[in-house]
Amino acid sequence: MGQGRRTLLQALVGEAQVWLGDLAAGEEHLSAAAHGARAEGSVQLASEVLAGLALAEYSRGRMADAARLARTAEATRGSDGRTPACVRSLAALHADPWHPPDDGAWADPGPHLLARFWGDLAAATVPALRGRTRPALAALGAPVELPELPAPLAAARDTVRALVAAAADDLAELRGARSRLAEHGAAAGVRFVDGVLAVLRRDLRTALEAFRAAGDDPDAAPQPDVATLTLVCAAQVAEGRGDETGAARLLGAATERAEPRRDALAFVGWLGHVPPVHAVLARVRPPAGSWSAGVLATARDAGSLHALVARTTPTANEARRAGRPVAPPLTQREREVLERLARGASYADIAADLVLSADTVKTHVASLYAKLGAGRRSDALATARTYDLL
Repeated sequence: MGQGRRTLLQALVGEAQVWLGDLAAGEEHLSAAAHGARAEGSVQLASEVLAGLALAEYSRGRMADAARLARTAEATRGSDGRTPACVRSLAALHADPWHPPDDGAWADPGPHLLARFWGDLAAATVPALRGRTRPALAALGAPVELPELPAPLAAARDTVRALVAAAADDLAELRGARSRLAEHGAAAGVRFVDGVLAVLRRDLRTALEAFRAAGDDPDAAPQPDVATLTLVCAAQVAEGRGDETGAARLLGAATERAEPRRDALAFVGWLGHVPPVHAVLARVRPPAGSWSAGVLATARDAGSLHALVARTTPTANEARRAGRPVAPPLTQREREVLERLARGASYADIAADLVLSADTVKTHVASLYAKLGAGRRSDALATARTYDLL
């Protein structure tokens, strides 16, 4: 086998391993492929491999390294540019989740399947970071227009879904996420949800045990960073139990873990009913000018995400008392399908128009019918009109 073919094979194997969750082995193959592409003078392949390496680093929760590799890929002659820009946009979201962009570069992530996955997940998370958990949960529950997800990626999606549900105190979503995480073998994610459910029961002792167990799990997923998330939640619970020293120690461990990664997503305040993150961060007293000091200042100014959701999102009961129907949140794709159903289009017409498979169209229609409480097209359209969805 020639060196060029060997390099290409290493790149393909590395990308497949990262997709399947074997991140260390995938990174090793991609690094070897990048070295080989440079040695051969194949600048386009080198750029593509560097973009794949950037995605691998992002998947490992290493936002700073991912952004650095993405910039290198962008600067390489012959670069497509879309995937590196997507990775830089993802890293920026983690660095400052309090100010999410209207439309990150993840909207056009390029040819990489993994970039599409992480980009779609970011796009679904942004509304929640602005306090709009219903559309976020709807997007996270929508069918994924990608090949069947391997367990690590499916667990990552359900972990984010559990986070959003925690911010919304949504018991049904939390229990559903817990069941799916158990199916994926994501023990740390299961313990995280157990901790949130215990907080909602006001059982802080059990919550603290669950969060600590999740944080100590060596197999905890790196993206989203379950270990840091659970350390932050454990610190909040310890503060709620009056253990100020323990709270400061736990949050200090969380900031120590997050700082080199430049990942502040765990500090926005997903968990309610316990002291907010910024109140506990003040006990850590990070050095002036440090990354942790910046996180403390921003968290203090922004307040808790859970509190924002509670202020801005009416419950279904509140909406009913006000005499207003609660419109089911639809994804952008579901809206596109609904509009075409209203025009009388067949499933085949919709599939051709939206460049989807017939089975994917049927999945979207089934999701629409479930959200609208309808069993056929005419009922779905009638209900959609009452909600001003058409």
